[in-house]
Amino acid sequence: MSEYSKSDHIRDVYANYGLAMYMAQVLEHELVNGMVTVNRANGRITTLSELDQFMELRFEKRTLGTLINEMRDHIAVDPELDSLLSSTLKTRNWLAHAYFRERGDGDFYTRPGKDRMIAELQRARDMFVEADRMLSEATRSLRESLGLTDDVIEAELKNLVQTARGESND
Repeated sequence: MSEYSKSDHIRDVYANYGLAMYMAQVLEHELVNGMVTVNRANGRITTLSELDQFMELRFEKRTLGTLINEMRDHIAVDPELDSLLSSTLKTRNWLAHAYFRERGDGDFYTRPGKDRMIAELQRARDMFVEADRMLSEATRSLRESLGLTDDVIEAELKNLVQTARGESND
């Protein structure tokens, strides 16, 4: 068996960075999903074409900060979630625009530095996951009123995974 190598440690930094950024994108998607839910419940989105246009505009033309601000116009959020969303925006922007530039000056070249990087990336990931969870909870009753229960969502996810794998949906 080989010993945990320097290249494995570097790989783990990159893997944790990728996972943190992925979870930031999951949060972006949840922001859009929440706005879709509110607009469907209010009758502002009634057709598939309107849904596609609404989502395309948000995914193609909006930054995370813009999505958070727009979401605040659509969904009443408690102060804890609002504060967490502000923190996620700051963290996501730091990760996207400055993280490796700031950490590349020293931390990235030592084992303890890489350990610190992995720990902070895991904290960032956890923050994005928690914001996603809280936002999903904030829209749960509206989703359920539209028939989008957790069971319905889980069944659709299962179908998507089966389709992606080329399996039958029977």
